[in-house]
Amino acid sequence: SLPQAPRAMQIKMPGKAVCHCLRQALLVVSAICLAVWLPPAGAKISAAPPDIVQPPLNRFGTKTAYRNVERIFPDLPAPSGVADGCAARQLIMMLRHGSRGPSVKQVRRAEVVLHRLASAFRSEPAFAKTATGWSSPFALTGGGKSLSNVGHQEHELLGSRIALRYPNLLASHESVAVLSSSSDRAFESAKSFLHGAGLTDAEIAVRVADAHIRFYDDCHKFKATIDDGPDGKREYRKFMAGQELRAAAKAAQERLGLTDIDLSPADLAMAFSLCGMEMANNLTVPSDSPWCRLVQDPDAHEAVEFLLDLKHYWRKSHGYDLSSLIACPLVSDLAANLVRAAQRERAGGAASAQAPVANSTVLYFGHAETLFPVMARLGLFKDPHHLTHESYAAHRQSRQFRASRLVPFGANFALSLLSCQDGSLYVQPALNESPLFWTLCNHYRCPLDDVLRMLDSQCPQSFDFEAVCAHKAGVRDEL
Repeated sequence: SLPQAPRAMQIKMPGKAVCHCLRQALLVVSAICLAVWLPPAGAKISAAPPDIVQPPLNRFGTKTAYRNVERIFPDLPAPSGVADGCAARQLIMMLRHGSRGPSVKQVRRAEVVLHRLASAFRSEPAFAKTATGWSSPFALTGGGKSLSNVGHQEHELLGSRIALRYPNLLASHESVAVLSSSSDRAFESAKSFLHGAGLTDAEIAVRVADAHIRFYDDCHKFKATIDDGPDGKREYRKFMAGQELRAAAKAAQERLGLTDIDLSPADLAMAFSLCGMEMANNLTVPSDSPWCRLVQDPDAHEAVEFLLDLKHYWRKSHGYDLSSLIACPLVSDLAANLVRAAQRERAGGAASAQAPVANSTVLYFGHAETLFPVMARLGLFKDPHHLTHESYAAHRQSRQFRASRLVPFGANFALSLLSCQDGSLYVQPALNESPLFWTLCNHYRCPLDDVLRMLDSQCPQSFDFEAVCAHKAGVRDEL
């Protein structure tokens, strides 16, 4: 039998009750079918060539469409509010904003590159026509990077599915806390999620919390040495100049008949990201996109995917300890929320002096730079050996850290506090609506006390963000 819709989804809106109910019914049907995408109104839909939509050619790093996420454990059901004699008492989710477009700077550079390339086509005049006829299909107001129609729909449908799986936790707006970065695309994603869940931002105030979500902006040492400094892109630059990408660029150049100019690895990387954003937003099919044509060869595609993974790995994840250590403000907040919910549960579910008020659902809407460090700090998706410019052969097919799978547009990482019939409390992690096997306890859920000890060991209460992030200009820090 289907789970009952939460009460908030049954609220009648004066003057719009019928439309509201019909709309919610459509969302429920979509959620039941596990849909994660709807095309924007008026979008052109064509059948893509079979070879272009199969892995690896549907993986675009952090520009991957949420609908293309490969379920990590496809045979396991999505986590829900009740399972195996346990019931969810709290849901904490960190979510990346939905699909967006490029920045104005990226589009202007793309136009320059296309003008340079289009004049050199010889063997494919039809492709030259496609290239010269390209114009940005993205909204570029406010500098670009705006949440798209698809981005809104991704979060609206995600909200409807989460509300169906955790009806008791999202039934009352009074017990839901929503925090967002100050970015419009994150804030709008939060509003779309709430709308899909049957809640509104009029009922729930979306609170800007950059200190918890955009922690990377406030760490001077991180920005000087890793994010904007030389250390964060060292492996990226070495692989960019390496044999694999040079060979991929040369092969694409020969395939497209570029006889008078050189196609660079940087051109391939730009094409990779633009193709991903076009595909994620359903704005084209690969055969109509000059960017997708540039990286349609599987060897080139996988090489560029690894190139960008190197950047994310070293700047935002396991590469340097500081890259994930700066997530401690958010990790500590996660732990505090779990502790409050556990105290309430052990007190019989009622708030008291011994059991302070705890939110049943806590949602953080942010960015790839939010999710990568948190998961790294929790020890997730850590390969036995570092990803480096020399490890492509070893890591090409087999690596845990793959941004396309971990943090696509609309990515979500969740921790559910479970109360079981024997009185024990567990924490169940999930990524992109799939349960995660946690090596912390070699299971899909771990005892709460073990999780809290781990969180405290990674981000102790004595952690001093300002001291860790202090940086003196001209002083070389050991990372």
